[in-house]
Amino acid sequence: MPSTRFSKSVDAAMAADQRLQATDNGNVIQPEQPQESERGSLVQESVINDNMLSPDKLLEFAQSDEGKKLSDWVRRQYNTLRSARRPYERQWYTNLSFYMGKQYVEWSTRDEKLVPLPKVDKYTPRITVNKIRPIVRTEISKLTSQRPTASVMPSSNDDDDVFAARAGEQVWQSLYDRLQFHKHLSTAAYWLSVTGNAYIKTYWDGSAYDAYTKTYGDIRWAALSPFNILVPDLLEEDLQSQTYVLCVYAKPIEWIEIMYADVIPPGMNIAPTTDVNDIISPNRLGITGGQVRPESALIIEAWIKPGASKLLPNGGFVTIVNDQIIQAGLNGIPYPHGEFPFAKISHVPTGRFYAESVVSDLIPLQIEYNRTQSQIIEAKNRTSKPQMLYDEGSVVPQKITTEPGLWIPIRPNAIRPQPIPLTELPSYVVQFNERQERNFEDISGQHEVSRGSAPGGVSAATAIAYLAERDDSYLATTISSLEMAIETVARQSLTLAAEYWDIPRLIKATGEDGGYEAILLKGSDIATGCDLRIESGSALPQSKSARMANVMDFMKMGYIMPQEGFELLDMPMLQQWTTRRGIDKRSAQTENVDFKRITQEQVMQADMMHQQQVMQGMIEVDPTTGMPPERGSIIAINDWDNDDVHIEIHELMQKGSSYKMMPEWIRKEVENHVAQHKARRYARMIGLLPPVGPQPGGAYEPGNSGGLQAPIGSDGPGSAPPAASAPAMTDGAGPDQAQ
Repeated sequence: MPSTRFSKSVDAAMAADQRLQATDNGNVIQPEQPQESERGSLVQESVINDNMLSPDKLLEFAQSDEGKKLSDWVRRQYNTLRSARRPYERQWYTNLSFYMGKQYVEWSTRDEKLVPLPKVDKYTPRITVNKIRPIVRTEISKLTSQRPTASVMPSSNDDDDVFAARAGEQVWQSLYDRLQFHKHLSTAAYWLSVTGNAYIKTYWDGSAYDAYTKTYGDIRWAALSPFNILVPDLLEEDLQSQTYVLCVYAKPIEWIEIMYADVIPPGMNIAPTTDVNDIISPNRLGITGGQVRPESALIIEAWIKPGASKLLPNGGFVTIVNDQIIQAGLNGIPYPHGEFPFAKISHVPTGRFYAESVVSDLIPLQIEYNRTQSQIIEAKNRTSKPQMLYDEGSVVPQKITTEPGLWIPIRPNAIRPQPIPLTELPSYVVQFNERQERNFEDISGQHEVSRGSAPGGVSAATAIAYLAERDDSYLATTISSLEMAIETVARQSLTLAAEYWDIPRLIKATGEDGGYEAILLKGSDIATGCDLRIESGSALPQSKSARMANVMDFMKMGYIMPQEGFELLDMPMLQQWTTRRGIDKRSAQTENVDFKRITQEQVMQADMMHQQQVMQGMIEVDPTTGMPPERGSIIAINDWDNDDVHIEIHELMQKGSSYKMMPEWIRKEVENHVAQHKARRYARMIGLLPPVGPQPGGAYEPGNSGGLQAPIGSDGPGSAPPAASAPAMTDGAGPDQAQ
């Protein structure tokens, strides 16, 4: 597609040969590694996507009059849009130069690049105290410090749609981790902070290898700078509202000749082009020499919506290099979502398409800051080594050195050398940069609290959190734009997965009970679960100290249990405690997985054994009711189990979205198992069983409720033994289990 013209596809027969093993509910899989012959073969893009032209048709179309007209139209639009964007590029190059520390420069309209400022006096120092770089680094950290919370809205209340929504969330979580989305987000945050604009491209790459499933074809992301995107309407802020979008990038000629070998006309040689320097040219940054780059050519992708051009009335997609079409889809946007595969992130709003960066506002302050600092250094140098007046011929200046104890001869009757009187720098000059630093703080929105220090006289956690929140409010519009961009990327990624995942793919994610899950999903499983939403404000930066203070307050007021608060604190001193509790949680999560593997035959066999034991008198009948006790769960509780943690994790599964879709015999086993844990906990609380000693997260953990007082909502002394809880919903089961 956009990056490579080839795709790899695995047909249904090949998918069957892969023999991917899964459990009944699609949970915990161990796929066999396919042989080399099973990993797909090179096929043309048109085999997968009907909108893309096959190589034969593409060559024919490229040589036709219509193809040449379309290629000429794309080239004309590129030249026109480049000229319209040039004023913005000047500011972007200036921002980049100041961020990198090259701050004694100016833009030359004649040479169309940054040139060094002329130096009048070689003895005048040029001091650079780069205040912009730490501000940009802090912005990047704030923009990428939090992982936004994502959820998929089901298309209906139908069980299949609810399962598809849950599966969509797991697919996004797996893609986010496996493809390391945070790296692309960090790159985009850099361009966003420096230039005010950034983009993330979402596309299908047929040559990419999915290491989880051992097959070819995968979703890909690319963080793009504003130099890579061109749009026709600079007054329209929304990228998706543009009539067409051009994406330009440079690739080595050898790469182009390999990837597009069968669509390049015979005898045509791809020639290097000078317009590759239109994309972040080092020369325009004033950098000369040392820039080794292979011979490259400019590739122009045109994504066109219906009505943008008479040549493509239904819209389409075309890629050209050296004015030759090498990829084309002539019947609308080739992706199923029908959108431009780009998500735009904006910084400081301007009411136009291109946003601004705070760096643009800081540059005048930085220039004056450097000038003042240079003047102070110059005055210091002249004071420590002043200029001297002497009678000509009275001394030989070349013989005067800094040697200690040096005897300097003076001509008789001559006036001794004396320093030129210096005017002391006014105090306001020395204090000027202190005021400038406050201006830097106010414009960037990064005061003392953003740099990790509290203002003088402020010690309350609430006050510090308020000050940090005030600084973060500068980024409110930026965070909102970032969340919308991530939502677009996630929705388009799920749509591509639903379209191109023709075989089961291995998804590794965290289940609703906090446990690890590995499931097999095809594209059809999430076809109705692609409507992903990002929770508003979830990407806002959070202060660790303020979060710790809030957790402590919630624990004091009883809003959260101490064991939950300790995990949220994430303090190294509690590492041993959280590790011990984590062992109990993983044990309970493993049991949750084991529950989902129980078969009906196992349940029937356990029932028959229970009945035989009752008939043989091995199990006593309750004298009050005359009925034998309920059979225990197939998965028995262990003496070393932490009852509180196991009850918590099992009930999380019961509250999950797919618990009700589990077969009835599985739900019954879960209820019996939880009831056994509750009965044993109650027996220990009233003294029928000896306590097992302190356990992390349990009632006997120091700092917890302790003693015989039960936590709110649980069974206490004097109450009847807890009954099995009613079935709720949980994760890990598919619609096929509700038999």
